Amino acid sequence: MTEPRAPMSLRDLLRQHERLIIIKTLHSCGFSRSRAAEVLQVSRNQLWRRMRDLRMDFAALPVVLPGRPRRRS
Repeated sequence: MTEPRAPMSLRDLLRQHERLIIIKTLHSCGFSRSRAAEVLQVSRNQLWRRMRDLRMDFAALPVVLPGRPRRRS
């Protein structure tokens, strides 16, 4: 039998949610960081800082989110 997982802290849940919002926004903006920052109503530098603080590697972000069809090139 597996061990029950400890519930995530509010801080961890908020970070996870913020990470998802940034990824979805980047995806909808064609991975244009400038456009994503504009949509999120933050400066480009603020977006970079948040991504760094959330340990998000821009180069490692998925080009296609799960459940979405791939774009044909």
